[in-house]
Amino acid sequence: MPKAVIRAVLLLVVASPALAAEPVLAEPVLDRVTLSSGGVGQFEFTADVEGAATLPLAVPLDQVDDLLKSLRVDDPAGGLPSLRLPGREPLTESFRPLPFGPAAFNSPEALLGALIGEAVRVPATGIAGHILAVTPFDTALPDNGGTLTRHRLTIATDTGIATAVLQDMPGVEFESEPLRRQIASALTAIAAQRVQDRRTVQLSLSDGGRRSVRFGYVVPAPVWKASYRLTIPDGDAPGPAALQGFAVVENLSGQDWRNVEVLLTSGQPVLYHQPLYEAVFTTRPEAPVEVPNRTTPPLDAGAVPLQAAQQLASPPSPPMAPAPFVRRLQETDAASAPPPPSETRQSMAQVEFRLAGRVTAASGETMLLPIVSRTIPARRVSLFQPDADPHHPLVALLLTNDGAGALPPGLVTLFERRADGSARFIGDARLPVVQPGAERLLSFAADLAISIDTSQGADSHVTSGRAASGVLELLRRERATTTYRITTQAGPGRTVLIEQPRRDGWSLVEPSGPIGLTPTQYRITRAIPPGVTETVEVVLERPRSERIVLADAGTPRLLAMAEEGRLAPELRAAMTRAAGLRTELDRRSAAARGLTDRRAALVADQDRVRKNLAAVPANSELQRRFLGQLQQQETQLATLQAQSDAAQRAADDADAALKDYLATLTL
Repeated sequence: MPKAVIRAVLLLVVASPALAAEPVLAEPVLDRVTLSSGGVGQFEFTADVEGAATLPLAVPLDQVDDLLKSLRVDDPAGGLPSLRLPGREPLTESFRPLPFGPAAFNSPEALLGALIGEAVRVPATGIAGHILAVTPFDTALPDNGGTLTRHRLTIATDTGIATAVLQDMPGVEFESEPLRRQIASALTAIAAQRVQDRRTVQLSLSDGGRRSVRFGYVVPAPVWKASYRLTIPDGDAPGPAALQGFAVVENLSGQDWRNVEVLLTSGQPVLYHQPLYEAVFTTRPEAPVEVPNRTTPPLDAGAVPLQAAQQLASPPSPPMAPAPFVRRLQETDAASAPPPPSETRQSMAQVEFRLAGRVTAASGETMLLPIVSRTIPARRVSLFQPDADPHHPLVALLLTNDGAGALPPGLVTLFERRADGSARFIGDARLPVVQPGAERLLSFAADLAISIDTSQGADSHVTSGRAASGVLELLRRERATTTYRITTQAGPGRTVLIEQPRRDGWSLVEPSGPIGLTPTQYRITRAIPPGVTETVEVVLERPRSERIVLADAGTPRLLAMAEEGRLAPELRAAMTRAAGLRTELDRRSAAARGLTDRRAALVADQDRVRKNLAAVPANSELQRRFLGQLQQQETQLATLQAQSDAAQRAADDADAALKDYLATLTL
């Protein structure tokens, strides 16, 4: 019995490669590419291995994070595979234990200058000792040709100090064998660093027999685009439309595709990126110095009752079984029809197209790959969208997706089939996602054979009312009417689809019959004969409440409510009585204000007389006259005050009568 295939999350092994056994290298082959319209690609490889094996894989540096996140392996031998790759900064790590840095290899004098104190020997001269210094100096070039910088190597020998010009030496040998190994290791690291944007991943597999191993990972990839061609019958001839769908695919993976199986998925997957290929260090909390008899309790974060915490957990929903692949043949005789360009599988999250043939493409190539070839139900309509054209509808096709999977969004180039079999271009349209069984409209031209005039109207009327505690509550019905006058020319008739905007709180009351509903529009269908003018009225209604404080309402408002024929007779009679009380209150209040105004005018005249009295001689005829006027005005003021008090009491009584009546009114 062969071992079960294990799909395992990879373990990142940090042990030194020197501690591992020498595995057998195997060359993986790219076998399958799955491109998502969400902007990622799943690249799957196969490799025939025997025993313990290591699979090398070169990937771009910016894809290593995603490889570490998504790499999965199917190995019939079982076990957990391991993964090794150079660190993110391998050159820095390689030089960390060395006595010099990468800059030491900029020139021979830089290396020797970084190794002051190391033992060296100059074979040409026999000088041996320790490097003491590397000193630059300038020499003049002949014929005033400028200067040349050279370097003098100073070596401390057993007997003294020897110098020589470095550029004149055929070579310098290092006496230390460990140092020579360190220099060779550093040069190897520099050579490996030349390809800075790629990393070679070593995937180590467990020991086992001869077997085929499959592994893959998900990394960013160009979004593939859907492109359609739709050919409809000539004129008003009946029959389905011929749909051809293609996928525009770019191979920007950095490697050639050779006889690769290609799958295309259309959906909206959730995508994350995590920096797994970076060393992450955490900050440690500071612990206080322990002092006898001193405690530092932790802060309380609160508590949740155990029963409540248990109720928060809910069992996960069982996973949905994937839908089987379904071949969608053209609606012709299956025995004579050509095979479809792809297999379609519809799942809960996406639709998948498995291309019928394998693909070969060089890195950087762009391809146009067929994914759909079948007939699709379609009929012509005239779609009126006032925002697109206020006077003419658009020629549109009403498509029904009767296929096994959703049609991804994309542009559609439309053609019309001529009688001789050729096709002529008639327009472009945008196709949204069309789920199986769904209908979508494709608008592609203006229908100039139809003109539509639009007018608006609005009205409001009371439908009912009630009074309580001095407040009248009215329920009104508001109506908004849009009238469409549709005129067709001679020729074939039209099926006109009118899109009427939906409004929050409003409902459609006219016309009756089946009405289409989009997220933002009502869709009203009318069959219009040729050469006629027809009118379509669309009426929207909404209820609206109105609150009137009756004590603040004037007589005209109360009389208007009394004449509102849609109110109950008892309520209308009450409004008539309230209007009468309000009229009496207004009359008495006006009388009281008139007396108050007369008294104020008389007081102002008294001030004038007093000023005149102060300006005339004492015991004069004018003084006696002004004194007589003041006496008469005082008498009049007393009479007006009494009349004003009585008038105000009458107004207060009328106001109380109105308020008492309204407060007890309940209808």
